[in-house]
Amino acid sequence: MDTKYPLYTPKDIFISFCGREATEAERWQGVQSGIIFHKILFVCALACLVVGVFAMQSEGLRGYGFEAIFFLMLMFLSLSIYLRSNAKDKVKDPKALDIDIAIFRTDKAFNWGALGVIVILTILYIALW
Repeated sequence: MDTKYPLYTPKDIFISFCGREATEAERWQGVQSGIIFHKILFVCALACLVVGVFAMQSEGLRGYGFEAIFFLMLMFLSLSIYLRSNAKDKVKDPKALDIDIAIFRTDKAFNWGALGVIVILTILYIALW
């Protein structure tokens, strides 16, 4: 079997994860916004936890599948941890890929259009429930 990429053994993968090579990380321009969004997502995770616990205790809300809110809580929590660790890291792996954050910026027309689609879908979802 002729492959373009080399096949790695579990030993190669283990050695790669245990490597201690690191280079100094460049200062990320969005450190402050990363910390702010970390705090916002952490508060959202706590709010989901409170709503989920309340919904599980309430007899009237048990049949609505509020268990899914715990998944949302874990998603918010993991994103919060990810943002905080990226904002506070002083070193990076030399094999890490640098991604320019500017390629993810959108203009105002796209943002308003996306918000409109979300509002329409929310109204349809509520109306057809």
